Amino acid sequence: MMHTGHKWTIFSLVAVLALGLGALVLVGGQKKPHEDDVPASKAPPTARENSSTIITWTPASLSVTVTPGTSTSISASFTSSKNLEEVTFEVSSTLRGFVSVVPTSLNKVRKDTATAVTFSIAPTSSTTLGTVTGTIELVKVRGKEGDGNSEDDDRGPAGVREPLLPIRVNLWQSFADANFGFSFQYPPTMQVQSESDAIGPSVFISDIGDEYTQGVTIRKYDQSLSSVLSGLTSDMQIVGQVNQTYNGQVWTLYTFQENSSDVQFIDAFAQKAGVVYQVGGILAPGASSTIATILSSFEPL
Repeated sequence: MMHTGHKWTIFSLVAVLALGLGALVLVGGQKKPHEDDVPASKAPPTARENSSTIITWTPASLSVTVTPGTSTSISASFTSSKNLEEVTFEVSSTLRGFVSVVPTSLNKVRKDTATAVTFSIAPTSSTTLGTVTGTIELVKVRGKEGDGNSEDDDRGPAGVREPLLPIRVNLWQSFADANFGFSFQYPPTMQVQSESDAIGPSVFISDIGDEYTQGVTIRKYDQSLSSVLSGLTSDMQIVGQVNQTYNGQVWTLYTFQENSSDVQFIDAFAQKAGVVYQVGGILAPGASSTIATILSSFEPL
């Protein structure tokens, strides 16, 4: 006869073995995770998302003014966080008709090194006046390996390297007259008139439809600035003065107030080759921005 204690020992051993076997079955029946198991809702990244290369443009954006039928150029540079090979530049569709990039492509771009790029802007005479905005994209043509420095080379797929470079192109009219001795560009929302008064010939520019007092007058004087200011301050006083640079030329902006009233005027003066240029008018809303618009492209002839 088997002892009662032995019966319980055998029964306990059988129970433990059964539990262990069940655990093994459960573990073996589970599906092993696989690196290819991707949720159906998660789409693969695009070429633009795949790009880990950081492009830094200097300056971060560009603005240029040009008259249809003429041409100009503007430069920028970019720095890449990685070495690149086989890159090109793409101009957005809004600018493609009159903006080109020099060079058009680059075989190699070294990381952390500034690379200069020139943009040529040459709209035809039939190009519509106005302001056009667009971008320049630096594109890696294909995922080609670099020079063997695997730590630094961008071996990712082809695609746009961001951020893009925004460009604003003002397609404006131009005024140029040797008799007046200066030229400037102005937007299609403005109008220009030649005038003459007791002081001499002048050019008046204003927004189309604005009243006469809201415009800006442009003059030149064949005398010193001190003489011009002496004449103006005979019935006005200077209440403000500041220097600002436009288009490479230093201008002094004066605020005058009439002695007999509270009416104020704002005028910008510059001297070049013995000639004084004056751009200004009544200090009305928009006068300062109109003066800045003119001075941004003002050139003595």
